[in-house]
Amino acid sequence: MLFYGTSGNGFGKTRSKEPTPPAWELYNLKKDPHEMNNVYDNPAYAEIVKKLKKRFKTLRHRIKADDPSAAPNKKVREEMKAANLAIDEYWDYDEQDRQRAIQISHEYLRKFGHEK
Repeated sequence: MLFYGTSGNGFGKTRSKEPTPPAWELYNLKKDPHEMNNVYDNPAYAEIVKKLKKRFKTLRHRIKADDPSAAPNKKVREEMKAANLAIDEYWDYDEQDRQRAIQISHEYLRKFGHEK
């Protein structure tokens, strides 16, 4: 799963109250049902990561989550563009991306922050 660095409300649902930086996560639910150990960077899971990311991109395309023109309004269209940008930018995630992710999350929060 990729967290896009978003928070607040969007796509008609409430997300986390605090911003999260864009970050990939993968958990072995058989060994770690409480999701305490992110194995995304573990070389033993490299092939699984590759396959799951391919499925993720295929699914997003099939449901038009990668197509802002399918959005019902301008706000959702802008959120979709921001999510797509984060996915593309962090597709091959490394330490430099982790640092940039923190900056992106703050920029996203300023743009789409909590509505009251």
